[in-house]
Amino acid sequence: MTYIRTSPLILIALALTSSLLRAEPMLPNTVQEMRIELDRVNFDLKGNDAKIKRLEEVLPHSETLAKKNAKDAGFQMMAGFYNAQYAGYKGGIGALKYAKASRKYLEKSVKLDPTLYGSSAHAVLGTLYAQVPGWPIGFGDKKKALNNYQAALKLSPNGLDSNFTYAQYLFNQKKYKDAKRYLEKAAQAPSRPDRTKADENVSKQITKGLKEIEQRLAENG
Repeated sequence: MTYIRTSPLILIALALTSSLLRAEPMLPNTVQEMRIELDRVNFDLKGNDAKIKRLEEVLPHSETLAKKNAKDAGFQMMAGFYNAQYAGYKGGIGALKYAKASRKYLEKSVKLDPTLYGSSAHAVLGTLYAQVPGWPIGFGDKKKALNNYQAALKLSPNGLDSNFTYAQYLFNQKKYKDAKRYLEKAAQAPSRPDRTKADENVSKQITKGLKEIEQRLAENG
């Protein structure tokens, strides 16, 4: 019987390759890499447990980068986004700590550069103030929510985030006609080449939201 003898070096190389393939992606170190990684968490990973696990790895790193780059609006924004996303997946009273951290980073980001990425920091701040419980439990504040949504729209009148988040707010306030108008504006927003999956997801939400608004308007005569 003949056989092929495999070199020990080849076996070691195969073992290392297999190990690398199983390993989690490296930590992102630039603002763009952090945006890409957050989209990967949201749209590629399956199940809340997997998403939470990865966010628990990246979130502290995002805060370290924000501390090291204290005058960079992008790093402050991403630390805010990671905290907000973790709070959303985590849920419950324990999420409030991360919502507060998100607010801190996002407010610093808008002070440094409120126009960054289509005023997304203002848009997410609006959502935090709209969704977090008010005093004495949390810091929720409908007036501050509205102020941030309007700031986002003023800075980015045709942006996806500014129009979509405000439409969601209006829908929750049962202002369906206004919500429809801003959803339609969001649908016309320019696509983002580096965020294809995010845009596809929002597009599906817009389509679903417009159908639901039509139903609500029909029900209300």
